[in-house]
Amino acid sequence: MDKILNNPITESIAENIQKRLNSPVYGTFVIFWLIIHWRIILTIFFMSESTILTKTGLLKNDYIVTTFFTYDLYFWLLFFTPFGLTYVAIWILPKYVLIPAFKQEVIHQTDKLVFKLNEEKRIEAAKAGREQEVAKKISAVARRVVEEKKIKAADPTIAWSGEFNDFTTRKVCASCWPPSRGTARRRWAG
Repeated sequence: MDKILNNPITESIAENIQKRLNSPVYGTFVIFWLIIHWRIILTIFFMSESTILTKTGLLKNDYIVTTFFTYDLYFWLLFFTPFGLTYVAIWILPKYVLIPAFKQEVIHQTDKLVFKLNEEKRIEAAKAGREQEVAKKISAVARRVVEEKKIKAADPTIAWSGEFNDFTTRKVCASCWPPSRGTARRRWAG
């Protein structure tokens, strides 16, 4: 038995059969044949002869021949349908359905990518505009601070009045401000 299985001719035949079954044409044909002839497969492999004999009074072989090989229109339709469906699935369907659908999908994906890139550019432009506005505000505040420092350096009374306004608005010591006359007299008298 090992000589038969390990023979180069047997290996070549097995490789050829596997290659043909894995090809799209033969594989599609086998699938369509199995789908269309499922009743024959069911009868041959899964029904016992005793079941067929009790239901029909025929032997399994006679039942298969009389039921499935009648050579009428239905037989020929079942015979050629796998060929027609294989032809449609391999050559017609891709040409008129799958390739145009694939083209539409590629166009759709490209449009999505272009839209995404445009939105990212718009977001980047908005971020850059916002950063410019923030930089302008910061530079304006910095200029104002520098100008205020120059003014305060030139006239110290402005700085004092600013400090006084800060002190009165904070209400740090509400009980001691405004000073009452008695408090002021006690301080100066002391």
